[in-house]
Amino acid sequence: MVRPAIADPELGYHRLPHAHPDARRNGYPYSGHHDYRNAPAGGDYDYDNDGLIEIRSIAQLDAICYDLDGDGVADRNAKANDYAAAFPNAAAGMGCPAAGCTGYELANNLDYGTQVTAQGWQPIGYWNSEDDHAIFTATFDGGGYTISNLFISRANYDNNVGLFGRSGAESIIRRVGLPSVIIVGNSNTGGLVGGNRGTISDSYVTGVVKGNNTYVGGLAGWNTGTITNSYTTGTVTGKGNNVGGLTGWSNKAIAHSHSDASVTGSRDRVGGLVGQNTDTGTITASYATGNVSGVAIPAA
Repeated sequence: MVRPAIADPELGYHRLPHAHPDARRNGYPYSGHHDYRNAPAGGDYDYDNDGLIEIRSIAQLDAICYDLDGDGVADRNAKANDYAAAFPNAAAGMGCPAAGCTGYELANNLDYGTQVTAQGWQPIGYWNSEDDHAIFTATFDGGGYTISNLFISRANYDNNVGLFGRSGAESIIRRVGLPSVIIVGNSNTGGLVGGNRGTISDSYVTGVVKGNNTYVGGLAGWNTGTITNSYTTGTVTGKGNNVGGLTGWSNKAIAHSHSDASVTGSRDRVGGLVGQNTDTGTITASYATGNVSGVAIPAA
């Protein structure tokens, strides 16, 4: 049964009611809570043997935070039990090929709307968290599946907000669909990635993205990597500089992408596609169609 949305006067729109108030991360107190429904036969979590571990639940999606390089081993021994709880009865090496695994892939659609907590999703590679300023450096392949109703409410102090907080230069994020998001952060806020240094392709975000400070974008808060074949729709709002429908700031390549989002900025450098594109940034075969409003800067 779908729970009805309730009004949230602080956010100014509707969200789902809170759940799992005692949860530590994203509604999933891992230790001792194994979900055997998501255990494949023989514990082979790379059934297609492509070097990408299959994700079938929100709990498994969340567990990526413990393995940011995607090799199927928790990055810190202290988190090994939490990681193992999300992937019960795993075969040796997670079933990865001899060369090992290098990331994750969705194996079905996911819906975050039934797992909402007070602050919502805690981003993967979350720069402000106990992850010791680690960033996501692996591959994440959405496979054309979607993660619906992603909810984040971290406006008061959290930077680097999105499905992923920060992605490194080695990272590849592709074929990810995020319909109907409600994402609120501080600085470096995007629907898919708060701050992107890697490669994003064939991905989209629809819904509401809002930042209480600078670098806010529908797809990525800022971009120093590449974005191709991607788009956003909905609304993007920022209270600081550098607010854009696709990304708030970019100094690298954007190609074959577009934004239909309505964009509102409270200061300068506000754009339908990119808030600020530096002299090293390139934009090719891309466009924006949404309404844009910002602060007019008087001529010098």
